[in-house]
Amino acid sequence: MSNKVVVALLGNRNSGKSSTWYKLFGRTVRTGVAERRLYLNAAEWIEVFLTSGSAEERKKLIKHIIPKHPPAVVLCSIQYSDEAIKTMEFFLNNRYDMLVIWLNPGYKDKRRYKDNLGLIQLLLDKKAYVVRMNGKHNIAHRSLAIRQFLYGWGRVRNLIKTDF
Repeated sequence: MSNKVVVALLGNRNSGKSSTWYKLFGRTVRTGVAERRLYLNAAEWIEVFLTSGSAEERKKLIKHIIPKHPPAVVLCSIQYSDEAIKTMEFFLNNRYDMLVIWLNPGYKDKRRYKDNLGLIQLLLDKKAYVVRMNGKHNIAHRSLAIRQFLYGWGRVRNLIKTDF
């Protein structure tokens, strides 16, 4: 059982990755330099590190975005591209559990598309959890799914903190 997890949103440009993070935090958020609180309910929270803009779009390697001391929980946007493999391999090589939500079709996509890059099979072969969600559908559902996953994952590892 790993004590690190990445929740990744995988999709084309304008698929709904950043919008999902905004909904999750209840405000506009950007990639930070430090961890921040993500409230899972009215009083309980978990420390997370967010990479809102994908490393692929920034033309950077994820290892240059993630702090030197790897955070326990990373929320990460991943652009569906050849470069995404480097981002995924970083997390896999650093022993992160992975939940990947593939926004397919994405919000601006005309229709669902095939995984011509083999990213999904790579993830499944490495025991990652992969879920395909329609980026055109209710964003609150994605946000709730992420909260519920992190609550369960964090509770087992005693990472959930409270304001009380």
